[in-house]
Amino acid sequence: MTGLDLTAEQADWLADWLASDMRGDAAARAAFAAALAGDGPTPVRRIGNLYAASLSEKGLLLENIHDDDLAPVLIPAPAARRALLGEG
Repeated sequence: MTGLDLTAEQADWLADWLASDMRGDAAARAAFAAALAGDGPTPVRRIGNLYAASLSEKGLLLENIHDDDLAPVLIPAPAARRALLGEG
């Protein structure tokens, strides 16, 4: 995986998070994208409809808040940023 490439699981979780928890929230999308690029402060952990989202040194960490048996999924920073900006 090269940082821009995603596994099927990563791609599914990222697309689902953007559609379910980030739709219509341009300010939150911009804040996460800026932080991932190192151009802004790290947003607080965001609890949405399906996921909790936070940033780590390696990228965007998504946790399914409805199923504790599912392990969190890490989305590499470059891919997460591109998706947040609508470029991926």
